Amino acid sequence: MERQNWTEEVTAVELIVFTLCILLMLALSFCALIPSIPAIPIVTAIPFLHRLIFKSHGAPGWILALIGVFCAVALLLDTLAGSYGAKKMGAGKLGIIGAIVGGIAGLFFGLPGIIAGPFVGALLFEMLGGRKMKESAKAGLGATLGIFAGALGKFAISLLITILFCVGVLKNSF
Repeated sequence: MERQNWTEEVTAVELIVFTLCILLMLALSFCALIPSIPAIPIVTAIPFLHRLIFKSHGAPGWILALIGVFCAVALLLDTLAGSYGAKKMGAGKLGIIGAIVGGIAGLFFGLPGIIAGPFVGALLFEMLGGRKMKESAKAGLGATLGIFAGALGKFAISLLITILFCVGVLKNSF
């Protein structure tokens, strides 16, 4: 929805809220680097809430749709990263399942559990499947590296969402 009247001016409140939205989105982007922190859904919600409040001075619908797609990609990336890393480092099905189980169990132990959980899960499940310690540890390392790669991907996507929001609002407001 474009502005009806091009003489409408951006108010001070709109400018302040826009600036606060950008700052919050940037802060949450750094939180996306921490595995299992739900920063991406919050970063995604901000442009939608801004549009709901400021209507024609918010980001256009096509940018909001694109932001929604990037959010879905980031969530998928976060979900699959640990098991993909384990698979790339030679884990079998048990190791991949172990990385997922370990990741979920690690949530209950804070940040150390989030980091160590997939490693321990892949390691244990691979060893239960009859693999040697060295091979199992390699699968666990792959799970851990995958989680960190996923966190970096979420960070990059979060920054991209922030840039899209800025471009959309500036396009519609100035």
